[in-house]
Amino acid sequence: HDYFIGNPIRCLAIDPLAPNTVYAGGQGIFKTTDGGKSWSRVTGESTTLDIHALVIDPLVPSMVYAAGGHVLKTTDGGTSWGKSPLGSSVSEIHGLAIDPQMPSTVYAAGSSIFKTTDGGTSWWEVMKGVYDFQVLAIDPQVPSTVYAGSRSGGLFKSTNGGTSWSAVNTGMPVTWVTALAIDPQVPSTVYVGSVGGLFKSTNGGTGWSAVNTGM
Repeated sequence: HDYFIGNPIRCLAIDPLAPNTVYAGGQGIFKTTDGGKSWSRVTGESTTLDIHALVIDPLVPSMVYAAGGHVLKTTDGGTSWGKSPLGSSVSEIHGLAIDPQMPSTVYAAGSSIFKTTDGGTSWWEVMKGVYDFQVLAIDPQVPSTVYAGSRSGGLFKSTNGGTSWSAVNTGMPVTWVTALAIDPQVPSTVYVGSVGGLFKSTNGGTGWSAVNTGM
């Protein structure tokens, strides 16, 4: 059964302890436990949703969060899913990021940026949205540092766990940010993918330079 014909896959997540287990998000959530040889559509509400992001708890990999209309969560590896309450005004969540040191802390990006510290039982708004936030990344060594990419305002950074944010776009156009990646060994090195190209910072977002040679 080929679930992926005509079904664009937007995100992937690999189990950090059992890397043959992979989750794929598109029109629904899919799972393989044999490195991609076979897939199954995991059950629950996720079967009818457009999934934009997946993150796995690094300490308890059976706990997975998915971004669809809201934030979905499973604690049993995808057998059952529940919806985390983000409020009726939230129309779409695009990005997720999980704190690698305290995985009960999760950020969600959509019309605003939201945060939970209790594994999704409760959320609060840490940045009110006017830019439509798309992607998130957490510094793996200093998780209070968080980056958020938006559709119209470029890139933002918080160094206090989302309490306050500042724009960090010097050297790159203020445009739609579609991807973020942080160097796990030298997290002051950050990469940004955007509709304006690919950019790199070596000073934690203070300045950026284009790195598009050969693309």
